[in-house]
Amino acid sequence: MAASNDPQDIASLFGLEVVDAADATGRPNLQDDGEEVRGEYQDVQLVLGCNLIQGQGDLFITTKRVVWMKSGAASRGFAVDYQNIVMHAVSRDPEVASRACIYTQLDTSLQHDEDDEGVDPPDPEMRLIPAEEGKVEEMFHVLSECAALNPDPLDETDEGDGFFYDSERALANSDLSLMEEALEGIEITTGEGDLEELVGNDPERFQDAEDEADDEAPAQQKMGNGDLSH
Repeated sequence: MAASNDPQDIASLFGLEVVDAADATGRPNLQDDGEEVRGEYQDVQLVLGCNLIQGQGDLFITTKRVVWMKSGAASRGFAVDYQNIVMHAVSRDPEVASRACIYTQLDTSLQHDEDDEGVDPPDPEMRLIPAEEGKVEEMFHVLSECAALNPDPLDETDEGDGFFYDSERALANSDLSLMEEALEGIEITTGEGDLEELVGNDPERFQDAEDEADDEAPAQQKMGNGDLSH
């Protein structure tokens, strides 16, 4: 696929949004849903794909997006929602970038249509390379915190049906239910009541067992005495 310098073409390839500056300061227009800037970093190079260098600009990490604004009079840039960032990490690999950077992989699965069949799409990668390498760790932590504010809705449990699953709780409740079911209908009585019910109208019911026990006792004693004599 031939590389294009048109911002709209680039944005469509990588799942980005073209953003215009709000004023002469080069800051981006923020969304109306309470978007706030949590981190602002100057002189950050943006590289897309294998080596599609976009130049130097200012990076704005907001509560909704990652926005990079190109330096210059007619400031324009790109933004990406956190849901489109598959992963992000700090990279110090010289094969990834000339300096330490924020390396990200983007979700571009919805950006290519049937006309692109047979054509290899660009690598869905974005690198944010600050001129000041010491800023990389700070950028990473701010980005991570803001990404946590925007979980993927597909990964969340649907709260509409009120369903919640906790395996340990479910197992414990299952054991309790089985125990309650097993005990259901069993009447706990005193020992006296049990004995009377067992004996009933036959008081000599267990007499034979007692007599047999008495007969066995002398025999066992006799055998024991014989053993001692040896």
